[in-house]
Formats: sequence, structure tokens, C-alpha cells
Amino acid sequence: MYTNFGVLIRIITDVNSYINLSLLGAKMIYSPQYILGAEKIYYIGGSMGKIVLESGKRLSNIELLRIVAMLMVILGHYYVHGGIPEEAGLGVTKTVFQFLGSGSKIAVNIFVIISGYFLVTQKFNWMKVFRFLSCTYFWSLAIVVFSLFAFGASNVDSTLMKKSLFPLTPLNWFARAYLNLYLVFPVLNIIMRKLSKGKILALIGLLTLWFYGIPTWLNESKGGYLNSLFMFSDMYLMGAFIRVYGNEKLMRRLKVTGSLGMAVIWLSIVGFDYESLKDPDYTALAMSFPHSGANFFVLLVALGIFAVFKDITVPSNGSLNKVAKTTFGVYLIHDNALIVPWLWNAVIRAYEFYGSPFLIVHMVFTAVGIFFVCAVLEYLRISYIERPMMNFVSAHKIGCFCSGIHKKNYMM
Repeated sequence: MYTNFGVLIRIITDVNSYINLSLLGAKMIYSPQYILGAEKIYYIGGSMGKIVLESGKRLSNIELLRIVAMLMVILGHYYVHGGIPEEAGLGVTKTVFQFLGSGSKIAVNIFVIISGYFLVTQKFNWMKVFRFLSCTYFWSLAIVVFSLFAFGASNVDSTLMKKSLFPLTPLNWFARAYLNLYLVFPVLNIIMRKLSKGKILALIGLLTLWFYGIPTWLNESKGGYLNSLFMFSDMYLMGAFIRVYGNEKLMRRLKVTGSLGMAVIWLSIVGFDYESLKDPDYTALAMSFPHSGANFFVLLVALGIFAVFKDITVPSNGSLNKVAKTTFGVYLIHDNALIVPWLWNAVIRAYEFYGSPFLIVHMVFTAVGIFFVCAVLEYLRISYIERPMMNFVSAHKIGCFCSGIHKKNYMM
């Protein structure tokens, strides 16, 4: 009798759970976001028909990827700004130097793919725009002040100083391109909701062919604001597609194609260096090829690296997550045009290690050092300027962009 009663209770509980889940699912169709405990539940409608559970915690494996990607950017800038002469020939140190310096565009693509992976489940938030702009303008103006005091007004490029007052220009091309992407990502999310899986793949394929495949074949790049927006949108859709439709089979394929892309890039570097022995004109091609923003193989490598880190198990680490939050500030500080000549020529002086067996060691330690110093500066800005400011804005609902935002604590 007790056994039968237990079975009856279990059946009633299961039916009740099913009814509640059905009601929740129906309710989510008409409301894009629900809070259930510590999780956000999103309904992605249309042909997807999936419910995506989004934890409020940061994924430390992806946060680690952000840090690695920023180190790749700095290594690339070491190659570009370090003053190391490009000479014809082959050599172990030279080849390793080129390999380490070839990842900056890969890293840029990784950042955009990460954005697509996370933003596909989110709604537009003016507070994020405010934080983005406050970070961009703070470091632009702070570096203007630093330059005036450190170098003297007569030694500061007046044109660059004026551009620093409006930093969302070619002075900070990535910041401008990313802001444009954030402003249109709700439209991209509508595309993800409305189109079928096959149509999304077809759209990604067409965009990739036009903005990456053909330019790579013709060895040319597509510049300009509009092209950057379409290229970033293409990568956003890739990250979003992985989030919604990703499975083990897709991840394996991305890892394999990413490895092939990396092999092509590295072989092209060695190949152009070899050809430079006969024709010096090939010397510049060795690094212009992997540094092209429209390189199809660079895109493949970015997708492959993302797939690798996505599958890595990293326990939630608050310290690592805090460091990862500083990566945008690290970029804004170390690559500001006002201090680039001073940083690389007066402080780093990489050219002094040209021909030295310690070039690679100096390159790696420089990248880590720049990241550390800039991360500390950005962490201080977040802690003592951004956090109090955002708490104040949220609490008082200042400005039209804060409309409807409830008072909440600003979390690191």
C-alpha cells in the first residue's frame, strides 16, 4: 500500500512539474526574459525552438580566452611597432618571432565571436553602452593629460590630440567597430530567431565568401566603416550559431579547420621568407598575409581557438574573471597613438634585441609586462571610478538610457 501511494505521489509530482514547465514555456514565448533563482531563462523562438539557460556567472574558460587573446594582440603590436627590421632570409629566431607576432587579427576575431556567443541570449542595454563609452573616453583623455605633462605640449602631435577628444574614430578603430556592432546586435538576434538553421548558415556562408573568401583569394582587404560592420556581424552570427546549434561534431570540425588554417598561415610565413631569398619583395608578404583583417584562414583559426577554449573545463575563478574584465582597457591604454612611439621606442626598445637570441624572451616578457601594468591601471579605474559612477547612475536612473532600470549593486 505504501509503495502504491509513493508511486501515486511521484506521478502527481511529475504531472505537476510538466504542467508548470509547459506554462513557463508558453509564458516565455510572450516575454523574452525570466529570472528563476540564479539563472536567466531565455526563449529563442522561431525555427530554433530552444530554451537557453544562461547562468549569471562568468565562464572562466572564456574569460581565460579573453586574456590569451589580448596577449596575442600585444605580441602582434610588438612585431608591428617594435622597430625590428624586415629583412629577407630564414632563421629559427626570426620564424618564431613571426609566428608569435601573427596572431593580432586572430585575436580580434576571437573577441567578436565571443560577443556573438553571449549576446545572442541578451537584450540591448544602454548601461553597457555607457560603460563602454566611459572607458573609451576616460583613457583617451587621461593619455592626453599624461602626454602633455610627460612630453610637453610642443612635443605632442596636435592632430592626434584633437582626435583624442573624439576617440571613436580611426584612432580607435576596434572601439568604433565594436560599438557599431553592439548597436545593431538586436537586429542580428532577430535574424537568429526568425531564420531557419539552413538559412542562417547560408547567410553566414555568403557574408564569409564576400568579405573573407574572395579578398583572401585576391590578396586584398576591405576597409571602411560599413565593411567592418558587415565583417563583425558575420563573426557575431558565427558565435551566435555556435551558442544555439553547437554540438560536439561542430566543435570537432572547427578545431580541425582551425588547425589547418594555422598550418596555412605558418607555412605561408616560411614560404614567403624562403622566396624572399630570391626576391626581397616577398619579405613584407610574410606578415601582411596573416595581419590582413579579411584573411579567411585567420577566421578559421579564431573559430578553432574558440572551440578549444569552449570545451576546456576551468573552475569558476573570481580573480581570473576580474583580470579578463580589464582586457578592453588594456587595449585602449597600450595602443593609443599618442604614446605608441614613446612606449615602443623609449621604453620597450625592442629594436635593441634585433639579432639577439633573447629576442623571443624579451618579446614574451614585454607582452606580459604591458598586460600587467595596463590591467592594474584599468582595474583601478573600474574600482574607483566606474563602479561608483555606475552605482550612482543605476540608483538615480540618470538619463533616458536608464529608464526602467531598477536600483541594483554594480558587480565586478
